[in-house]
Amino acid sequence: MNETSGQAEQSTRSIKSPGADAPTVQLADLGKEQIETITKAQTQMFDALQDWNRDCLAHAKAETVLASHAATKLMAARTIPELASACQEWLIERTDMLGEDNKHFIADSHKLMEASWHLLSNSWRGTSA
Repeated sequence: MNETSGQAEQSTRSIKSPGADAPTVQLADLGKEQIETITKAQTQMFDALQDWNRDCLAHAKAETVLASHAATKLMAARTIPELASACQEWLIERTDMLGEDNKHFIADSHKLMEASWHLLSNSWRGTSA
């Protein structure tokens, strides 16, 4: 056992020992509770950021596929009506994608705001929810 772990073990024993005064124990419990609350809020925020990143990558991939299909149809068009039809299909699909992207963006932003609010509200109150 090294000196540092021995000191940590001794300080833990002194806080939990029957001779420790109540305010010290309460302060230790409050610190532990706040660390757990902050860790939970950070985990929620990290998960929300991961979801947001995943949605952004999926959007980029879908947009690339859509552009590729549109370019293929435009190059294959032989007449003006075929060209107009390809452009119209692309516009419809792109509009649908924008609607889906907006839904994902709002949902992910909501998750981030909730995690931030949870973190800030618990920091000011000093207790967990």
